[in-house]
Formats: sequence, structure tokens, C-alpha cells
Amino acid sequence: MLPDPKHTVAAILPGGEAYDTFCLWLSRVRDFMSSLRDGKGQPIPFIFRPWHEYNGSWFWWGESNCSPDEYKQLWCMTQDYLNAQLPGQIVWANTPNLREENTLAHFLERWPGDERVDLLGPDAYQWTAEEAQAERFRRNVTRELSFIADYAAQHGLLIALTECGCKNDVYPTW
Repeated sequence: MLPDPKHTVAAILPGGEAYDTFCLWLSRVRDFMSSLRDGKGQPIPFIFRPWHEYNGSWFWWGESNCSPDEYKQLWCMTQDYLNAQLPGQIVWANTPNLREENTLAHFLERWPGDERVDLLGPDAYQWTAEEAQAERFRRNVTRELSFIADYAAQHGLLIALTECGCKNDVYPTW
């Protein structure tokens, strides 16, 4: 059993009480990933976006549940564990949640390093169909994709809008 969300990341890092359990779970993920092969038995590359929306607090790896250093350790431990058996098969995607207050500096607080990320981009949702909210959403997506695209271009990384949609409302023209 894992501890409460505020202590989960610390518990699964090396030396933590849930480290062995977490490694077992990672080995199961790795086994599934290694089974992804084409008709000729060759590994199929795929995009993997672990620990997404990390700048929110609704997941145990989120901003209020672990420190920036713990998050980076979690990313690196996960990546090292999986890459040991799956070299070159995984495209690593770093995907924060779109937030109005996001800045490049805030985004970089939990950045695991350019050498550990292949693709970056936000998960972005418009929460209502109201036009004022729609305009605010468009402005925030444009602003965030702009600083992410600039960073990616300067550091040789791919970008994507990794999740996007209109939540909680039927909005047929969205």
C-alpha cells in the first residue's frame, strides 16, 4: 500500500518504503512496452508521457504533492528503468497542464533536462463553452505554446498539443 499523495513520490524513490513495489510495477509496464513489435518482430517506437500534468495537484506526482527535485528524480528513475530494456524505442514526452499562470521559469522548475525529453507540450482544456472562457482559453494556449515552441526550437525538441478539448459542456462547433 502506498502512502498518502503528499509522500508517495518520496516513498517510491530509491530508499523509500515502496521502492520495490514501484519497481515491480515498472517492470510490468516495461514488459508490455517491449511486446510492442511490428509484423517482422521489430520494436515499434512510441510516445510515452509519464507523469503528465505534473504542475497541477490532482495526481500524486503533482506540484503540491512532491518537490521539484523529487519529481525530477521520479522522471529520471522511470526513464532509466525503462530505457535499460527498451533503448531507442520510447519518445519521451514532458507534458504540463495548461494554466493561466504558467511561465517558462515555472515550467523549468520540474524540467528533468533536455537530454531526457524528446517532445514537450501542454495538456489543455477549455472548461465551458462560454465565449469569454473560449477567448481566454485560446489566449492561454497561444501564449503557452509560444514559449514552449521557442524553448523547443532552441533546444532541438519536438512540440505537440498533447491533450486538448472542451470539458463539461456540449460544444458542437469547438
